[in-house]
Amino acid sequence: MRIDPKSRLRRWLSKGSWAPFGGAGRDRDLELVAARIFDELPADHTSIRKWDEHGSGRMVSCLFATSGDACAPDQVFPLLRWGGQLIFVSKRHREVERAQRFFGASDEFLLETPVQCVTAADNRFGRPDTKCHYFVARKTSLTQRKQASDRHTYDVRLVPDAAAAGGFAVLKQVPTHAQAAERLARNFPKTPAIQIETAAQKLVAKVFPLFLTRETAFLKIIERRRPETFSDRFPSVLHHETDERGFVRRLTLRWLRPSGRPISQLAFARQGTELLRMLHEQVGLIHMDLRLDNFVVSEKGVGLVDFGSAVRVGEDINRNPLLRTLLVEMLAASAVQEDLRRYVDEGKVTAPLFVNCQKKLDQAVDLFTFVVQMNNPLVNPDFAGLVAYSRGSNEALLLARLTRNILQPHDPHRPVCRSAADLAAALGRLQLTPPASADPPPRTSATEPR
Repeated sequence: MRIDPKSRLRRWLSKGSWAPFGGAGRDRDLELVAARIFDELPADHTSIRKWDEHGSGRMVSCLFATSGDACAPDQVFPLLRWGGQLIFVSKRHREVERAQRFFGASDEFLLETPVQCVTAADNRFGRPDTKCHYFVARKTSLTQRKQASDRHTYDVRLVPDAAAAGGFAVLKQVPTHAQAAERLARNFPKTPAIQIETAAQKLVAKVFPLFLTRETAFLKIIERRRPETFSDRFPSVLHHETDERGFVRRLTLRWLRPSGRPISQLAFARQGTELLRMLHEQVGLIHMDLRLDNFVVSEKGVGLVDFGSAVRVGEDINRNPLLRTLLVEMLAASAVQEDLRRYVDEGKVTAPLFVNCQKKLDQAVDLFTFVVQMNNPLVNPDFAGLVAYSRGSNEALLLARLTRNILQPHDPHRPVCRSAADLAAALGRLQLTPPASADPPPRTSATEPR
């Protein structure tokens, strides 16, 4: 017998204190709207919260707010994952309209559903006299415009796309000169204005177009060479637009949406290593920026994005003077390279493989970065609720010991790990029993929580 999705949802909502709701009064209005919006039980329903439950500090995929909740766009933005939705509910139509105007005027949200009215008769759920209004806004910008950030220096946002799964795609484009100058000035407030203008011009005219063009090409290479089992773990090119020089200025990608049930820290490490091994051995690319910001945890598994800084294994960058200059500058300013230098200077890295890859376009750079990053996935706040991590857990201690043995091998001539394949084998041998002794890994900017 086929089960009506609405009936399934009603049973789910009526089970006492459901995660986002539970209780009486206004929560009945939220339940009514939930039954209207969700045709069936959301796969990641653990990522749905009420406004007054957001104090956990964990980003969620869906946030319900109602009368009395002071939820302006600036307050909502840091509480939602990218692509997350705010659902504002009230019995007062004017109150919903007023809140809708704020979100409709924001560059960081898309008004997905304008003000709607719902009654108990609409879905046969709730008291006979229940009637309320709501609207839905989706977080489409990756970063807040007014915040200083070294992340995502392109203009990156979600855009409606009927051809994309889920109806949304990622638009990554070269920013305007004004946008680039504004971000540089915010990130480097003491830099003279003339230098800001010169740097912004270089970014818009040369740097971003070149790297966006390379990313487009690399994603197409990945799509051709990756095994089918990895099809949902990398973005793919949907559309791209070029300028008169042939450089890509707008790139539309398939969106890897953060979602799903939490995975363990060890599962994150193993899946991330699988990606790295496949990228190095089968695709022939070196990512060069494996910060946790560039990983995604979805219901399909751990994914990897942002290939603008990547290079091909064995690529001769000297054949392109502009590329050589930009990559040398990138290495000089790279946060990954800065972490590696600090680890070496402090004696926390003694393995020749990593010591010798400083300021180089080398697979060992990717390996070093991931070996460090897997020790605290929650450096990326988007992973809260998606990756289970506890600093004192058995798996955290085991991974800390493995990291130490890789970075500081007892015999430098016989390192524990030379490649992603070696790391995959080492992770496969780990057993979740407490190690005899395992100090936490050294903490730097790469591993320190934000």
